[in-house]
Amino acid sequence: MRETDIDPYENTPRDAVVTANDYHDGQHFALHTHQRGQFAYAACGVITVFTQQGNWVVPPHRAIWVPAGVPHEMSMSGPVTMLNTYIRARAATRLNLPAQCQVFGVSTLLRELLIRAIDVPALYEKEHLHGRLMTLLLDEIADMRPPVTQRPPPQRSPAGPHLSQPAGTAITGNQHRRHDPTPRHEPPHLHSIVSSADRNQLRGMAPASVPVGGGSQVGEWRVGDAGGD
Repeated sequence: MRETDIDPYENTPRDAVVTANDYHDGQHFALHTHQRGQFAYAACGVITVFTQQGNWVVPPHRAIWVPAGVPHEMSMSGPVTMLNTYIRARAATRLNLPAQCQVFGVSTLLRELLIRAIDVPALYEKEHLHGRLMTLLLDEIADMRPPVTQRPPPQRSPAGPHLSQPAGTAITGNQHRRHDPTPRHEPPHLHSIVSSADRNQLRGMAPASVPVGGGSQVGEWRVGDAGGD
């Protein structure tokens, strides 16, 4: 579902509800919780998530899992297109999803399933193609792995929504490329990412580095390094 909040669908009797929304640079969501777990995929732009346990930076083409009931804030760096899969708590338990926030790599298959699921109604027929698609989507989410070993995230500063030190989920090793100052284009936004041509564009583009709170910086990630395929 496009450009909609999860609130009207929290109690929908389905294991997963997928939404897609565009957000402007600097948009911030104050402390809140969801009855469902939130698997938030950054199709473009950077998402920063703040909790009492720490802060997480989600670069383009990665996702973060926020379990049901976890109070959190979110801030957007650059124009952001976020594809959210909201998962019922009992389904998250069945899938063995983590009990704490965690950043994940996103496979090509999962990215395509998320794009397809945008147009699946909240109350989909379980025995229909939509039901099978959503089942596969959940299975693929459960199969994702963290892109690197994650250090304990830094505690959130009481001064406000910014990182108190460089992000605990910074990508390192083979998945981190040396910064290239050459400007790069962001993938298309929500209104165009579902066409076949734009899907190819979304796969192939490499987002530029995006500075986030406190002067720390998320490095450059290329789609080919996302892992999980």
